[in-house]
Amino acid sequence: MDLLKAFTWSLHWFKVPPVSDLLLFQKIAANGTNVAERRLKRALVCAKAQQFSQAIALLEKIPPNSSVYLEARKNLLEYREAYHLQSQRWFERAVLQSSRNNFSEAIRLLRQIPPKASIYAQAQATLAEYQRTIEQIYLRGGSAGIR
Repeated sequence: MDLLKAFTWSLHWFKVPPVSDLLLFQKIAANGTNVAERRLKRALVCAKAQQFSQAIALLEKIPPNSSVYLEARKNLLEYREAYHLQSQRWFERAVLQSSRNNFSEAIRLLRQIPPKASIYAQAQATLAEYQRTIEQIYLRGGSAGIR
């Protein structure tokens, strides 16, 4: 058996892909990194716009083998904290608005609190309470105190 046939046979036997396949694999790997980098960049834009739930969702999709994974994890911790603080602020502002009898604004703020927020259950209970208050005011024939 000549050397070229032996080499070709060994490539086939050991299932070494041809160079064109290796280049394709490199492109696929680079594309995966590009997707992760794009997700990271989109997450940064979302975070700057105070859209933390969208930023978190994007960062959670970045795979561990990505070149930007460690940066994504660091940002994920930061954005989760900001997400919690944002929800807490909305809740506190809603309570303040209700103390001023501005139940419409209080309800609007409470509806912004996303289901994954730690304060969500309390916000839903408060929302129901404010909605009952508005109903009672309307049943009494007035809209005094409701803005």
